[in-house]
Amino acid sequence: MLLGMLKRQFKNPQNQTCLYCQLSYALNMKSRTDYVFKDALAEVRQQVAKYKRFKELCAQWWTWALSTPK
Repeated sequence: MLLGMLKRQFKNPQNQTCLYCQLSYALNMKSRTDYVFKDALAEVRQQVAKYKRFKELCAQWWTWALSTPK
């Protein structure tokens, strides 16, 4: 699982040429940005989606845990 957000950007925005992707995330109160190579893009997308789903499930679990009587 990878935390963060995957962004597509162009080196030349006017002509929309030279597309590249970046993975942006924050860890230990510091933001980071890493380039993602084309051959790893599909796997990184899957890993980011898995982390997003994990966070959603954790939020649901905490909501359930806090709402149940003790």
